[in-house]
Amino acid sequence: MPTEGFQTGTHLLAAARYEDAITVFSSVLEAQPDHALALASRAAAHRMLRQNDLAIRDASKAIELQPDLAWAYATLGAIHRLQKEYREALTNLDKAIELQPDYEWCLAGRGETYRLMGRSQQALADLNRALELNPRNDWALMCRVAVYLDGQEEEMALRAFREAVSVNPDGDWALGLAALTYRLMGKDVTRGTDEPCATAPGEP
Repeated sequence: MPTEGFQTGTHLLAAARYEDAITVFSSVLEAQPDHALALASRAAAHRMLRQNDLAIRDASKAIELQPDLAWAYATLGAIHRLQKEYREALTNLDKAIELQPDYEWCLAGRGETYRLMGRSQQALADLNRALELNPRNDWALMCRVAVYLDGQEEEMALRAFREAVSVNPDGDWALGLAALTYRLMGKDVTRGTDEPCATAPGEP
């Protein structure tokens, strides 16, 4: 039953039904308290609901039970980044990537952390690596644009926008591309788009 329940929970998590997923994972954990992956999964659902204390508790417990569980470290890293605790974020993201070097979402998350710390070259290295693994990763594409905007490299940002459109024509790029085009024309009429990664669109 725990295995079947866990699979149901993962489907709910993937469908963004976070509260339902938490309920299912909690049932799994009542029957099997040492189910590290269920704890990590419930932590991810808590994180998406901004229930950070609960997410940290579950992820930390998952790591105690299974120290090589990259997902749990990645979840902790994401929470610390959102709380602007960048050094703590890097510690956890580094560990997750050490355990799983091709962890695309985690690489993008570390790249965004570096960007927020003003370390643009390291940010680009991670974001480019994430995009090698998945060229259609909207979050990594947008964060790479943000790196160039932070550095006032608007021509590079425009090039990155155009690459994003060519790679993923179904992405929601039109507003950002128009905003940057206006800026390059000396018409900064869309100041609200100056921080394209502020809410991390597309982040799991």
